[in-house]
Amino acid sequence: MKCPKCQTKHSYKSGMTCSCGYQFVFDPKRDQYTDGKFMGLIKATSANNTYYYTLNQLYGEFCRKNVANPKLRFFFSFLFLAAGLSVIWFFPGVLCLGVFLLVGSLACFGAAYSVLGNRNISRDKFDGMFEKWQKKNPDTLQQLIAKPRLSEPPPEWPEGDLYDYGVERVIIVEHDLFVDMLVLNNLHADQKALVISESGYPQYLLPRLEKLMDESPSLPVFLLHDSTQHGQDMENRLVWGNKFWLNGHPIVDLGLFPKDVQRMSRVKAFQPEKNQHQIPLDYLLYGTLLGGLAVALPQQTALGALMEPRPGTDAEGGASFG
Repeated sequence: MKCPKCQTKHSYKSGMTCSCGYQFVFDPKRDQYTDGKFMGLIKATSANNTYYYTLNQLYGEFCRKNVANPKLRFFFSFLFLAAGLSVIWFFPGVLCLGVFLLVGSLACFGAAYSVLGNRNISRDKFDGMFEKWQKKNPDTLQQLIAKPRLSEPPPEWPEGDLYDYGVERVIIVEHDLFVDMLVLNNLHADQKALVISESGYPQYLLPRLEKLMDESPSLPVFLLHDSTQHGQDMENRLVWGNKFWLNGHPIVDLGLFPKDVQRMSRVKAFQPEKNQHQIPLDYLLYGTLLGGLAVALPQQTALGALMEPRPGTDAEGGASFG
């Protein structure tokens, strides 16, 4: 085991405490996972503590890292089959032995395919692993957005200065947590956007939003949601509910739809076809979302449109999103 604190190799026989004092969270033999891997998972999800992230994003990266390379599957398939067939070919006199070895090889292949195939751990089990980690290493999760934390305006900023960068667009997200994901990562300032959730969180922005919508009839509104049925119905709920003073404003649905998920190579680890390609938006890493939003917002186009084939690009449009 490699200690994530001092980076030295620690013998399993020496117990679960490193010489530097670090106490290991996971038992490699029982948990089939190591502290070093979990620390690497956090760094990958946060881009080395560059981005804030949600638990869904951490789980999403966990799944992606636990899917074996298809080429490795093929290699073992070929190896096991070749072993049994070669015995029959070169030693025809011992056909029974060859058949026995062939059947044994196929059995080994089945076991290997199970191990090397999609090794995703269930969400419940992952959540249990996360809780164990959180209890012992809470200081490693400072970038994690566990619950909405922007209910009150930042105390260091007078309310009049909250939008001194100007607002050129409004982003309405399906979940409160998405507000934190975008704002804590400073997308609101970079894209000159007011970000609010469908529920009206954070409430202190509503007066500002009402004034903006009244003063700027052409202010574009963007919707960001999961590829679930609830997410797909978001625009209807807002328009028919006459919420957020949307009447007359151009609306662009940025959110994910099952048809988009079906074309995205980044989500194959979740086997989305089992759920009719309905997944949470934040199964995607923030860096991936940022790449899509940075193009989609200025162009006022849907994220799914970024994956449309264009001349001189691949099937996914050659964009960083998808």
